[in-house]
Amino acid sequence: MGQRFEVDVEIMLDLAPAGRDDDLSKTISYAEVYAVVENVLTGPPLQLIEAVAERVARDILGNFPVLRVMVRVKKPGAPVPGNFDFMAAEIERGR
Repeated sequence: MGQRFEVDVEIMLDLAPAGRDDDLSKTISYAEVYAVVENVLTGPPLQLIEAVAERVARDILGNFPVLRVMVRVKKPGAPVPGNFDFMAAEIERGR
């Protein structure tokens, strides 16, 4: 049984052409980005949330014309002493 994760993704790219022209073809599909994240989370198991973040960042950079991506992977209820809502790993990668 897999563990529960929460993933936040911030993507940096030039949105001026899409915003100026109101043209979906000049930006990226959030549904396609979600599919990449889902594929990582449902794919072969990884031991570390850091590895999950790296894989998500790598796959987004490899599939979309983005400049930078920030990925935060949260693990609610991590088995650590203390009173924490979650533990997290956050990375930022770019071209």
